[in-house]
Parts: sequence; structure tokens; C-alpha cells
Amino acid sequence: MKEKKLKLLTAIMGAAALLTHSCNKPEATSLAELEITTESPLEVSATGGIATFSYEITNPADNGAISAFADSDCDWISGINTEQANIVAFDVDRNPSEESRRATITLTYTFGNQTIEDSIELIQKGNGINDDDPEEPEVFDYEFTASVFAGEYCGTYMTEKGKHAYVTQLSNNQDVSQPETTTYLFGMICSEPEDGRYPYPTTGLYNLYNDGYEDMTFFSAKYIFVNGNGDIESELDIIDGVVEFRKDGDAYVFEAKFTDSEGKRHHVTYSSKVSLVYNFNAQNTNTLALTYDVRFAANSASARYEKLEEGRLAEVSLTFAEDGYEVYNSDMNVTVYFPFDESNGELMTGTYTVSNEIGAFTIKPGYWLEYNGVQLAGKGTYLDFVYDGGRIAVGIVTSGTMTVSGKKGAYDITFDFLTEDGYSLKGTYKGDVNIDRFGLSTLSGDREVDLSGATATIENKYDLDVYYDSRQYESGWELNIATENGDRVRFQLASEIMSFHEGIPAGTYSQQISSSCDINEFVKGFRKDGDFKGSFFFSDFDDNGIPQEFAPATKGTLEINKVSYFGEYLYTISFEIEDDMGNIWSGSWQGEVENLAIQNVISTLKSDREVIFENPTATAKWYGNNRRGEMLWEIVIKSENSGDCVRFNLCTSGENGFEGGVPSTQYTYSLDNDDPWRPEFLTGIVTESGELKNTFFFSDFDSNGNPKEYAPAVKGRKDGGIELTNNGDGTYYIYFKVWDDCQNWWYGEFSGAIEHIEADEKITVGY
Repeated sequence: MKEKKLKLLTAIMGAAALLTHSCNKPEATSLAELEITTESPLEVSATGGIATFSYEITNPADNGAISAFADSDCDWISGINTEQANIVAFDVDRNPSEESRRATITLTYTFGNQTIEDSIELIQKGNGINDDDPEEPEVFDYEFTASVFAGEYCGTYMTEKGKHAYVTQLSNNQDVSQPETTTYLFGMICSEPEDGRYPYPTTGLYNLYNDGYEDMTFFSAKYIFVNGNGDIESELDIIDGVVEFRKDGDAYVFEAKFTDSEGKRHHVTYSSKVSLVYNFNAQNTNTLALTYDVRFAANSASARYEKLEEGRLAEVSLTFAEDGYEVYNSDMNVTVYFPFDESNGELMTGTYTVSNEIGAFTIKPGYWLEYNGVQLAGKGTYLDFVYDGGRIAVGIVTSGTMTVSGKKGAYDITFDFLTEDGYSLKGTYKGDVNIDRFGLSTLSGDREVDLSGATATIENKYDLDVYYDSRQYESGWELNIATENGDRVRFQLASEIMSFHEGIPAGTYSQQISSSCDINEFVKGFRKDGDFKGSFFFSDFDDNGIPQEFAPATKGTLEINKVSYFGEYLYTISFEIEDDMGNIWSGSWQGEVENLAIQNVISTLKSDREVIFENPTATAKWYGNNRRGEMLWEIVIKSENSGDCVRFNLCTSGENGFEGGVPSTQYTYSLDNDDPWRPEFLTGIVTESGELKNTFFFSDFDSNGNPKEYAPAVKGRKDGGIELTNNGDGTYYIYFKVWDDCQNWWYGEFSGAIEHIEADEKITVGY
């Protein structure tokens, strides 16, 4: 039956099995005799390892005992074991010398008051490649000169004790599965290479060692021969031998003497240049930083315009992707600068150099995106190296060049970079580079925005187009000033927290400095998924309401002033804004602003409200459970004579059961009323039928029991919540401070008895 064809560098990293022993005690007789049956001297390879010899006992005694010991001055034999009948096993250290060495092991049999002995001489070979007697030339069964060397550097990922591993192949054919191909496969272990960017094995002698990963050893060696039919005719383990790796001028030399599992001797030589491939596992998996050289050939490219720097230098982000590799691939990200006026919207040819100074034909160095001191990703110019099924190593570029030649549609680009840790990133790309729109702005120069006859609206925004801290410090707003068919401006901004009824605070607002928007900053304009985000100028709208003229806000100032009269506000607004092409759009407007924020809220409060209870009564109704079995309670605390009232809908652990009541804890707002967690309060809402549902403040009830004053509890600031203490005797202490949807607090406290009520029918929420 045909053998399975050999594949390149397949499954060579096995480990040799250690000898195992069993113990069988002989039957005792008298007149014992002892004889070592293994021929002396016993030869052991320079590699060492476990060795054995055999013996026989004639007429063993009932009380006989066997023991063995080596010469007292021999420190390279240890672990002598006589537990297995008729076998003595022992450990032999590797011989570090090129000279052979000798020792004697004495075997002793003691029975009663008698002792008999026998001994065997042990000779361990030296580790020299030419340690044989020069007067007796070595005879080999196979003489083989390899013409192909292939190797992978594997770093330390597969070894112990920090040793470095190589997988090597010596053959007469690049494709080792081809007919009439001889191949020797083996691994090599040595210390860390002198230069991690060019990690050649340490020169010197390597001995076979299958019991771990020792320095200057080779392991898992095989001899394989594929016959003329393309089938594996021989696949034998190498059981003894030595490999010498040395440098001869520009060439590296392999010379090996092997003994295979059939006892045949092999002499293998190779002399030429050595090219090692990095095994992707050589990447240190404990770090995000790249730990070795990368060579890549990109087959796709993309680019986008980022901004215009001083001197009208275009900042452009380029990404070159190496796709289609099963094991690994690379994405090279490069940020370059070149003259905008001369580029005509195309990537300019020339040599770009990594520099800390921005200038024409420079490359922005790479740097780490960090959070709390933890490296998260690369920024600027860096390589994302994807390996091991999706893991990423990042090479931060700190020096080198990118050379661009050719023309649009047929660029020829070469990369020659070094990372911050000195690793080399070399690559190529041939093809087109399309730069996504050179700036969003359609303006060809400065523009005075005409807002004659315009109207203005403001709306509170819980979510701006970038992050802002609505939970603690800031209010988000969107200001729109628009003429009926002409110019319009839109600003998204963050202000200090204040009541919705007061609108946007007066002040000077400038562009956001970081990725988030802080107090007195406006969100810079950008485009995402085809939509205009943040702050913009618009004009020339088509029939579908799409602006044909537009410009994002990238820097500048927005001035807002306002005066109050008869409960309303008169705004004076002016702005001078730079777009992403260096054009200035500016203008001013004065008038009343329609506050859409007030139209869309539930609360009737116009400022913070302290809740005062007068002769209150209180109940706690268990009305349901969520899908995890946690209990839902509704606490109602109501003053007499139509005074202040609160209702808390809580999701609790249920640890007290019904009789024990609502558990003591701090309750915060629920992110999802339809599936609350513990300990949370359900936020207040208005149903389609107009019902005020879940957690609310109420007061000033009419004759029908309907409140004229009310405010929901909503998702709010960090320092709010409901703090409940169950005293265990039917009484409670409750302190609450929650936000309404006008950014007002309603707060207060209650101390007293609460009646527990079990609902007739309970509901279950969650999915």
C-alpha cells in the first residue's frame, strides 16, 4: 500500500520516550552465582541519557539483595536503579568534552552473610564531530550532500528554560514530496541569537537529546526517502549523532553524522547561504509589541485625507494590506505629509522619511494608544501583524523611509522601516492608491454665512456624535440656525449642567481638543456612513434636502450671549470657524431661540426640588419578578392633603422574601426597564395612553387624584440614587436623590413603617 506523501516541515517536534521499568522478584534458592551478561565495555553516546545492562543470578537466595555503584570518582553517572529484575538502569550526563571517558559499575549480590560481585566497564564517546580514530576511516551507509536548506526560527514558544528553537530541513529538493527526494528533518536548541532581527543558530556542535530542551542539542530527527513513485519508502528516526553548524566566509556549513533506528550510518553535508523564516509563534504572545522582523507584500491599499497642516501640507493616512495568507498577514499604516497645492488630490511620488518634525515628504512616527498606562493599539505609522488565527502584534515605526514611484493607477511603493525595538519592517506594494476626498469641505475660499431671516432651535442631546460626560458634569446641546432655502449652521456642544428651561449657557465655545467633548467645546464636523456628524455649515440644498455645499467645523470660536426678559431669552450668536481645507466660514445672528428640549420632556420642574412628607403613609407591594427570579417591588410614600408623594419601582435580590420586605442596598437607575437587574430602580416613562409609569415624584393632586406637578427618575449622574435601609421590624429609612429629564434633582428622605402588600396577580419581566 502506498505511503502518504511527505509535506514540508510536518510534525517533527516529537519527544523521545523514557524507559519504563517493572519489578519482578525471583524465587530464592541457595548456592547463588552472579554474572553480567551485557558485553563489556558498554559504549554510550556523547549525548548521554538512560543506559542499561543485563545480568543473571543462578540459584538466587530467599533473602538475596542486588545493588550497584559506580567508581567513587565518577560524577557523570547517577540514578542507578535495580528495581527491575535482571536489568540495571542509570543516567549518564552529556559529555561536554571532545574526548571519550571511562568508568566502572560494580554489581553486588548479598545473601545472608555472603556477597558476590561482577563489574562492567562503561565508555562514553566524546562530542567531537571528528572524534573517531584517524587511522580507521569512518564508513557510512549513506553519503548525502544537501542542495536545499529550509528553516524556521521558533523563538522560545516551544521550549523550556528560555532556550530558542529552530526547525530545520536538509534536502535535495525544495518540494520534499517530489520523487527521488532525500530529506533530513530535525529541531535545534541553543541560546538566544545575538541579533533577534537575523536569528541564526549558535555555531558549534549539537548532540542528539530527546529528553527535554538542552542547550546545543538537536531533537526529533528523522531520515525520509521518497522513491520514484512519489511514495515514502523510508521514514526512520535518528537515534544517535552529532550536528556541527559553522560559518565559512559568507556561507554557513552543516555537517552531520547520524545513526538511524536500523543501525545505518549517515553523513550529511550542506554549504551555502542560510535563509531562515520566522515561525509566527516566535512572536512573544505575552506582549502586544512586535518581537521580530516582518517582510510583507501588500496587495491592496486605501487612503484618507485627515487634515490640512500649516503651510497647506496635507496629512494623509495610508493603509497597505497583505491579504490572503492562511497563517499570518500584515496591515501597514503610514501617515504622510505632502504639499496639498501640488498634489492635485493624488499621492505624490518621492521618498518620505520618518521625522518628528512635520514637513513636506515626511512620515509621522508611530506611537501607542494607551489607557491608564496600558498599551492598546498603534497610532500614526505602525504595523499590525496578524498571527495565530487572529492575534495582533504591533510594530511602532520610529525611523525609515517609504519610496513612491510610478503614477496614479500604477504606483510602485517600497517600505524600509525600523520599529522602536529595532526590528525591521520591509515591504512592497504595486497598484493604485485612491485617497478618499481631499477634505470634506466644498468651499473654494472663505465664506460669509448669510443668516438673514433665519430661525433658531436648541435641543438637549443625551448623546452627541462624540462622547461627553452627561452622567456627572456636562449637558449636551444641538444649536441649529437656518434660513428657509439658503445658509444653515449646526453646532453640537457641551456646557455645564443647568436646567433645560434656561437653555444653552452663555459663553465662548471652541473646538474639542480630545476624542471626547468637554465643557465649553463644540464637536468637530466629520462624516460617518454618509451622514454629516457634529458641527457644520450647509447651503444649496437639492429637492431631497441634501446640501450641495458644506464645510465641517475643525477649529475656531462660537460666541453665545443672552439676556432674559419676561421669562424668555434673547440670544446673540457669532462664530468664526475654520474648515478642514483652511477656509473660514463666519457669521452672526440675533433673536429668540425655540427650546425644543422643553417640548420633549416629562418633568414640570424648573429647578431642583426637595420632597417634604407631611404625615405620610407608605406601602411596599410585591408585584412581580424578573426572568432571573429577582423580586419587583413598588414603594409608595404619600403625604396627606395632596402633598408630596414618591413612587419607587425597584428590582431586588429577594433575599428577604415577601415577609422580610425590601432588602437594604443602594439602588441605581436601570439601563433596561424591560429586563432590570438588581439593585436598580425602573426609570420613569409616559406610556402611549399617557400614564406616568415607574419611578416618579408627584405633588399638588387635583380632586380626581391627578398630580399637577410631577417628575420622572431617569438615567442620571453618578452621585444619585436611592439608598434604602430595612430595619427588620417593618420600619425603613430611605434617602433618595434622583435626576429628572430636565436635569433637575428631586430629593428627600423618609423614616417610618411601611406596610407590605402582595399583589393578587404578579407579572414577570425579561426575556
